[in-house]
Amino acid sequence: IQILGYLKVPGYSDYLHPFKDNYLIGFGYDTNQKNNGAVVNSGYKVSLFDISDFKNPKQIDTKVIGKQGTYSPLSSDHKALMFDYNRNIFAFPVQVTDLVKKTYNGDTYEEEIPVFNGAYVFSVSEKGFNLKGKITHLNAKQQKESQEHIYDYYAQIQRAVQIGNTIYTISNGGIKSTNMTSFKEVSYIKL
Repeated sequence: IQILGYLKVPGYSDYLHPFKDNYLIGFGYDTNQKNNGAVVNSGYKVSLFDISDFKNPKQIDTKVIGKQGTYSPLSSDHKALMFDYNRNIFAFPVQVTDLVKKTYNGDTYEEEIPVFNGAYVFSVSEKGFNLKGKITHLNAKQQKESQEHIYDYYAQIQRAVQIGNTIYTISNGGIKSTNMTSFKEVSYIKL
């Protein structure tokens, strides 16, 4: 093994996906160093790298989703990524959290609050990413309840598949079809 080049950026990618001839898309986590020196994940990160010059790779764009506690099954299962090479669109499931400052007995701390459970859909070009839309299997009431730590695990999207202009998202609770242009629900089949 020979190291041809390297790039130092905060965080890490636990999955790299090829894009066109000279690019990689990194999926992983942004990191922060706490006051006590500990390094923690601080959001789910998607990065575009230009590797046309192996000796001098470049980071073209980065999107960080959520805060500490945000998670995607893509981190441990690359099949969770849907990629349409004809349209340069990709989707992946993600559970997004935010940090809220709370006080207890005079001490202030941060608590992870779930804010979104579903899939993000991005377009990608050589210049970077554009968020096209978000898809969830939760209704508005369930999404609000998730902020109170009540998750409907059956509604957590595991896979996304595209056929024509429709994205089908699959969870243990059902299959939802969504129009890729308007990001409006076409139908939902409860399992």
